Amino acid sequence: MRVTAISITLLSLIGSISARTLDDPDEFTSLGCPATTNANASPAEQLAAWEDFADLLYIRKSPRDALLKYAAAGYINHAPHVPESGRDNAIDYLSRNKGSNTVQLRHVYIGFDKNGTTYATAHFQATPENGNSSASVDISRMVGSCLVEHWEAGQKMDPSDNPIAYF
Repeated sequence: MRVTAISITLLSLIGSISARTLDDPDEFTSLGCPATTNANASPAEQLAAWEDFADLLYIRKSPRDALLKYAAAGYINHAPHVPESGRDNAIDYLSRNKGSNTVQLRHVYIGFDKNGTTYATAHFQATPENGNSSASVDISRMVGSCLVEHWEAGQKMDPSDNPIAYF
């Protein structure tokens, strides 16, 4: 009985570990993840990929390079101002609208939900030439080191009595 209980426990642990590290390789293939990404990336490799993506997109202002390197061709985009999903549509929109914002990345990290799905988050302040800053959060779902889905939220930064508002 003890051996059976231990075996079941070990199988459960192995199953949860593989779900967390492997994600869904079929989705990796079906969504068209680029050859520069890895379906079996470790959490450390996922974080390194997300940090590089954030640097390319927000700091270097190179959406084409960032998305071609890390986003699936079938990138699912929930951004309300981008009319269609797909990596090429995101590249087109971001290339036309990158503007002259100054971006300060405040937090760049990854985390996991209870099913082992990886989510990457970038929390940043964007300040256009007119000075009306906004606080924004981009969230991407990852399969390995490939970005497959995106959400965002943002708000204008109004004066606040709270000294730690927004960040």
